[in-house]
Amino acid sequence: MATTTLSAAATTRLTNAGFSQAQINEIQRSNTSTNTLVEKIEKFVVGRGTFTNEIPEGTVWVPGDNRINFGFSRVATAPNALANQPIDEIIRLLSHELGHATGTRQATGATLSYVSPEAFSQARATGEGEAYLSEFQARSERGGIVMSGQTDDLFQRMFREE
Repeated sequence: MATTTLSAAATTRLTNAGFSQAQINEIQRSNTSTNTLVEKIEKFVVGRGTFTNEIPEGTVWVPGDNRINFGFSRVATAPNALANQPIDEIIRLLSHELGHATGTRQATGATLSYVSPEAFSQARATGEGEAYLSEFQARSERGGIVMSGQTDDLFQRMFREE
């Protein structure tokens, strides 16, 4: 059965990064029997991933640190910038960055390690596609996107977990 509730470790990491209990409850909400977002958070936490809330960095996955940062404004200095974000935006960004962090098709290595500019661009585009799929899945499970079976099947075939 799919995980639909966050573990204590995952909840603690999100809380330490500035997520409120109401936001955590919303992250756990799903209109289906699965919650891909919760599953990806758990996979990230088990892999020793951490969450931070450092505003100057922006919202980004930092692969070298295995960290997802939630800095919602590069100019804001308020410590509660996370608290002021709409939950749909938080879910969108969290699921997107988790797609990068838990994905299997993310671009790796320095730009010069690719055989051509096209190979580098393809690797980056594939990684973004995987992150957008994660976002798409999380939003659809919350009822935010109505998917046709054909579209969902196409994405699943393109980015099937290996």
